[in-house]
Amino acid sequence: KLDDMTDIINAKIEKASNVAKEKVMAKVAHEFKTPLLIIKQNLNELNDKNHDPHETENVINNLINISDYVSFLINDIINEANKSTLKITKSIFYIKEILVFCHNIAQSLVKSFSNSNVKIVLDIESDLWLVKMQSDPIRLKQVFLNLISNSIKFTKSGEITISAKIKIKDDENCDVIVFLKDTGTGMRKEDLDTLKKVLSNKSDNPIVIND
Repeated sequence: KLDDMTDIINAKIEKASNVAKEKVMAKVAHEFKTPLLIIKQNLNELNDKNHDPHETENVINNLINISDYVSFLINDIINEANKSTLKITKSIFYIKEILVFCHNIAQSLVKSFSNSNVKIVLDIESDLWLVKMQSDPIRLKQVFLNLISNSIKFTKSGEITISAKIKIKDDENCDVIVFLKDTGTGMRKEDLDTLKKVLSNKSDNPIVIND
């Protein structure tokens, strides 16, 4: 009986280990595809004989930013594999930095997907250029990059617009709304309902916010 119990325990441990590995591999496949495409596209631009030298600085900045983002993803996946907490680090930064980053990355992604008929538009209210926010900039980039890559994937022509505007404002604070709009195929109602259910599920890992 003891041997039977040991076999059962080992089987459960192996099953749990396999489930954990599958989750990690699924996240790796999902999260790394977009930044790797961006890195490849920017390197191709630098290697292009017809590359505009005036654009070299922007391309290098894209590579630096996306490399930092990949480093964050690696640490994030290691933490998740070790059943660690989901860490959110607060810092103060200009909102425009995140939106300009997303715009530059979106332009690289369009070239990677060969969607030459798609125009990337950045539409930010003038008052927002000097607005700062306190949040986790890397987490925001993670969310926006996933949304933008999906938008580009399903938009064959037309425009993808990244826009932001101030909704409520007083002397010290304001609420900012960020939109991502495209001319793609969109989502079916049943798919949208499924997405809402997925997003409403709680994370398996606790969340720690570092000020």
